[in-house]
Amino acid sequence: MHRFCVASVLVFSTLVAQGCGGGPSDAPTLAAVSGTVMVDGKPQEGLTVEFHPDSAAGTTGPMSTALTRADGGFTLATSTGRAGAVVGKHKIAVKCPWSLEGRRNSKDVTADGFGSSPTGEAPPAPAAGSGSDCTIALKFEDPATSTLSAEVPEDGVSDLLLQASSK
Repeated sequence: MHRFCVASVLVFSTLVAQGCGGGPSDAPTLAAVSGTVMVDGKPQEGLTVEFHPDSAAGTTGPMSTALTRADGGFTLATSTGRAGAVVGKHKIAVKCPWSLEGRRNSKDVTADGFGSSPTGEAPPAPAAGSGSDCTIALKFEDPATSTLSAEVPEDGVSDLLLQASSK
């Protein structure tokens, strides 16, 4: 009986140490992705860049996002904070935040471009008629209608140029 208990404890300990799957080998392969967004040939700060894995092309995994800097530059990360994007083909959306004005130096702007207060609340929508300096055409804000796409190679990409327009 004692041997059975010792053997059971050893088997149980081994299973606990190995876990129940879901280890690093189950995670999709990511590669570093950075680049620049240009709207009508000019960089625009505060845009949200979304890389949606193209399941029709066999790419699966989490979406990656970034917020553009003053020079239009961006560096992607997943919602879990892992740097990069899933290796494979992606449909790309580039979105305007509600309002860029007053948010450029905000500590509350997050990687998804929407931001939140320390309590987790979304920032208020701008007052009617307050306008925005974001001019990107609506078709770019939806990955289903956006003409932007990219393939992320295993070794990543550091100079991706995304060109959008106001029309």
